[in-house]
Amino acid sequence: MSTLQLAPELTIYTVAELHPQWLAWLGETATPGTESAALDISAVNQVDAAGLQLLLSLKHMAMASGLQLHLLGSSNVLETGLAALGLGGVMGGVMGGMMGRAQVGEPVAAGASA
Repeated sequence: MSTLQLAPELTIYTVAELHPQWLAWLGETATPGTESAALDISAVNQVDAAGLQLLLSLKHMAMASGLQLHLLGSSNVLETGLAALGLGGVMGGVMGGMMGRAQVGEPVAAGASA
């Protein structure tokens, strides 16, 4: 299963750089016969609304390609960011249900802002 390691910083300062990388990964991964892939979120220690938007966009593009994404690891910062924008149910609901949480890991660095 192909795995995309998410960068530690998913913010407005990094989304322009990450977007084409994620699209390339999705293009290479979403091939006929491939039903699932994984996102390793364990390194995420800084996130803002732009980063969350990019992550949700990736999920929607994957679904449109018939690819189910699974989350690997855990990021308290990511979960806190989703909750701060009223998207707390997305991690446990849309992402957890449609993307699937494959593994729960250690909390990410304390003190990072959401």
